[in-house]
Order: sequence, then structure tokens, then C-alpha cells
Amino acid sequence: PRAMRVNLSLVDCSGMSSLSSFSEFVFHEPIKIYSVRPRVSLASAQADIKVVASNLIDAPALSCRIFDVVVSARWISDTLLTCSTPPGAGRTHVQISNNGIDFTHEENAANSIEILPRTILSHVGDAIVGPGDILDLYGSGFSSYHAAKIICFFNQAVTQIASFRNQSHVQCRVPELDADKLNV
Repeated sequence: PRAMRVNLSLVDCSGMSSLSSFSEFVFHEPIKIYSVRPRVSLASAQADIKVVASNLIDAPALSCRIFDVVVSARWISDTLLTCSTPPGAGRTHVQISNNGIDFTHEENAANSIEILPRTILSHVGDAIVGPGDILDLYGSGFSSYHAAKIICFFNQAVTQIASFRNQSHVQCRVPELDADKLNV
């Protein structure tokens, strides 16, 4: 931070009166965000995220803005802070402020995060399926972002990666099984 002494003058619009005084201001270099981790978290739990940035100050007003919600940040060092995600789901950019007023404005991959909705399975499609058949699963909160990570467990051992259809529908192919019953 740099301290600077300046002469501050206020003049009314008519030019009839003025006020002048010396004031001291402290200027801080702008914050630059380098990364946010994790890049993906679940909305069902308040998650702590770590932000790597430059020019962070250990100040009471140090804060993060996520989904236009301002939350307090915890200063770890002049290059690291943590903050908790507020309620909400979707893709957003994390913004940081040392004073709670002036937030970073960059929107790029370095400060982008996705908070996934809570996934709920409400029901299974056709109850009678055989090996090789497609099993339809319905619910809410399925995300295209984590579609490749949705896995169907059959009899708690055999797994299949699900196919994402939309936010309320995924499909799994039924594998060959020794047991007569399927526990999905």
C-alpha cells in the first residue's frame, strides 16, 4: 500500500465558496484473482472455497461476492483467502474486495465456479428390465457438467456411467448380472 498526502478542494457550482484541506489516502494495488478451488461444489452443503490472488489485505471488510451475495472472507495470507458459498446453484464468478465496496470485475476461467444443485432421485422408469436394457431414472438436479460422473450401481458392485438426458432424467444400461434382483 502507498500512502499519499493530497490537497482536497471542494468548490460549489457557483464558484462563490470553496473549502480546501490536506488529507491522507492509502492506495492499494488492485486485487488480481489467479484461481478458485474447488471449481465445482454442491449447493446442498455450504462449501468453503479457496481463492489465490494478489494484493489481499487482512482487513475486517475482506469479502467475497458470489451470486451477488456478499460473504465474509477469511484472510490466510496476502495471496490466499477462503470464503463460504451462499445458497444458490449455477455458474458464477467470484469477486473479491479488501474493503467490502470495491470488488474485482474480471470474469474469466480463473474466477469461475459452478455450484451444482442437490441431486434427488424421485423414481425409476420401467420396473422390468433385463441385461442390455436402458433404465430410465428421474429426479431433479442432474447437471450436464457432472453427467460423466453420474454412476449407477447395480447390486452395489457393478457400475455403469449414466447418460445425461436433461436436468430431471438420466439413463443407465443394465449390465449382465448373476443375481435375480437389481438394487439401483
